Amino acid sequence: MRNKNVIQKFNEMIEIDPHLQSVLVPIDDGMTISKVKK
Repeated sequence: MRNKNVIQKFNEMIEIDPHLQSVLVPIDDGMTISKVKK
């Protein structure tokens, strides 16, 4: 359960960061890919 909480917090942080563009790829349990906006 502990890893789940860390992953959720990470996803929340990158979701609200205005400098990042992110997408959730439906591979296995899901993989988040982010890049810095220019």
